[in-house]
This record gives sequence, C-alpha cells and structure tokens, in this order.
Amino acid sequence: MKDENDINARLYKSNRGRSKYEILDESRQVFQRFFATLDALPDDIQIDTEHHRGRDFHLVCLDDQRFLTSEFFDHFHDDHEPDIRA
Repeated sequence: MKDENDINARLYKSNRGRSKYEILDESRQVFQRFFATLDALPDDIQIDTEHHRGRDFHLVCLDDQRFLTSEFFDHFHDDHEPDIRA
C-alpha cells in the first residue's frame, strides 16, 4: 500500500478540475451509501457508542469482536475536514 501522501496526491490529481460543490455532493452520496450498508447489516451485528474524554467512539460488534469505526474516518477529520470547512 502506498503511503498517505501518495494517496492524497493521486486523489488531488484526479479531482482538481472539479468544483468543491461536486466533490462535497459526491462525498454526501458516499456517506449515504455507507449508512445504507450499515442499515443492511445482519441483526447480530451491533454498533455501540462509548464515551471517553468528551468524545464518542463508535464500535461495530460482531460476536465477541469489536472494531473501531474511527480508524476509517480519523484521517479525513484530522487532515482534510478543516480545509473543507474553510
């Protein structure tokens, strides 16, 4: 797997001709598909929320395993969300 900077450069190159509105619209569509996928998960999969140091952490639970969803989104929030909101 390439490092984070290589991935960001590739994404920038492929999207630099698009308006921020197009990119944000696509982002919303991706999140809608993601939420639809979560809703379609089997009933034995549970999503828990834990509160720690003023933050909410969401965990996907399957049998006795728990997976942090934040691993998928922290990079976006830490490195890109401030620029998008500016």
